[in-house]
Amino acid sequence: MSLLRIKKITDRTPVKITLSLPPETHSDLLKYAEIYRQEHSCTETPQVLAVHMITAFIQSDNGFKKAKQSL
Repeated sequence: MSLLRIKKITDRTPVKITLSLPPETHSDLLKYAEIYRQEHSCTETPQVLAVHMITAFIQSDNGFKKAKQSL
């Protein structure tokens, strides 16, 4: 059973983002990437994982979904 919210990534569409992270968040992102590698037997960069984390967060935010409909 998967422990992580981010499932194995299959879509490889390139996305470019630039973020400044606090050191603690960066450290946690690196740890997440290692756990991801162990669970899925493949390596993803922290940048790729961050994009999928942001997407998962946005898709799970019911307040955003409601507000988005009024735009």
